[in-house]
Amino acid sequence: RKEDSMAKIADVPGVGMLAGLKVVCTGSVIACPWAATLMAEHGASVIQVESQLGMDTVHYTPLFWAQEHRNELDIALDIPGKGREIFFKVIEWADIFMESSKGGTYAKWGLTDDVLWEKNPQLIIVHVSGFGEEGVPEYVTRASYDAVGQAFGGYSFINGFPEPNPPMRANPYLCDYVTALN
Repeated sequence: RKEDSMAKIADVPGVGMLAGLKVVCTGSVIACPWAATLMAEHGASVIQVESQLGMDTVHYTPLFWAQEHRNELDIALDIPGKGREIFFKVIEWADIFMESSKGGTYAKWGLTDDVLWEKNPQLIIVHVSGFGEEGVPEYVTRASYDAVGQAFGGYSFINGFPEPNPPMRANPYLCDYVTALN
């Protein structure tokens, strides 16, 4: 039977500094998911919740997906739609919830921090966003990828070669990995 071959939380070995910690991550691409991967490598049970509506772009490079999501369990849900109740059950189970959407996305879905705390009052919520959850609307609602973070942070300005050469971003994805580490 197919169900017998699927991974389960009970399959996660209870070894490492974070053994027993339960993490739910809905982040995409690198910064947020890699932070969850680091937790998984130290023993946390991590469930990566993907969108049923659109595949994470990292999936287009399968080995990159395997690298960035190692030691995690994976589920696909339509969080703002039919998957909402299942999402709430996963939130009730979790110690930490991590997401990396554009600012205001979860609030637009009616899933503010207060709503999540109603489901799990002890939940630690981590928002990984290039421009934050509130502030200047023209920026908060923008996506921020690694190169954008390096440019806004000033790193690409000090990297590269002297003028008249243009600024240069650092590889591989320095801003995302430093964000995940912190």
